[in-house]
Amino acid sequence: MNQLRSILQTPPPHLAAVIDKPLNPDSLEQIQEFADIAELRADLLPCHDPNYLREQIQAIGSLPTLLTIRTRREGGTWRGTELERLNLFTSLIEDVDGIDIEHSASIRDSIANLARDNDVVRIISRHDMKGIRSPADLHAQYGSTPACDYKKFACTVQSRADYRTLEQFTAEHAHLGNLIVVGMGAWGPLSRVALPALGSRLVYAYCGGDALVPGQMDLEATHKYLSNLYPTTN
Repeated sequence: MNQLRSILQTPPPHLAAVIDKPLNPDSLEQIQEFADIAELRADLLPCHDPNYLREQIQAIGSLPTLLTIRTRREGGTWRGTELERLNLFTSLIEDVDGIDIEHSASIRDSIANLARDNDVVRIISRHDMKGIRSPADLHAQYGSTPACDYKKFACTVQSRADYRTLEQFTAEHAHLGNLIVVGMGAWGPLSRVALPALGSRLVYAYCGGDALVPGQMDLEATHKYLSNLYPTTN
């Protein structure tokens, strides 16, 4: 079975190290010590040549790798065309364990089908950088997300009420085992350590440098929090 699939099918939390710059011995040591999964943010790396990215994936070693090529519209830096992005996913599909593709992407279904045909985990994601939608809108978005392995929702959480909305949404849907919920902003750190208790499958943390989004914590600190709050966390 796909290694990423095997991990995500066990009870959360699961910790993903976000790789946004070329790997070096220090970052590799941190990732291998604290992370369960490596997310390669190919859009943030200095070179998008498939051979270069494949070398980065191989350097990660035995950890399962999630490939993300995020568009500017949803918080990333990808400046190429959608055809170029599709071709890059296609070139690397046999080298990774999972892919993340935005719900809004015109190539979404092509990428999801490519992943399915190669036994690669499919995450379809939505990102609301400005705020959080109403409970009714979140439920509607959950229901309208097409077939995939995991549905990811990342929302900016600006108040206690926003956090409670995100918490309630997670509690109502996570029992199906296919939900990833991430809070950004001032209430983001709480969401990253608390929502796994409600069933959110994956926590993201940066490795070295600065947070990629407000509310994201660094890898070692996140691992420490999760280890203290969830005794089964390695």
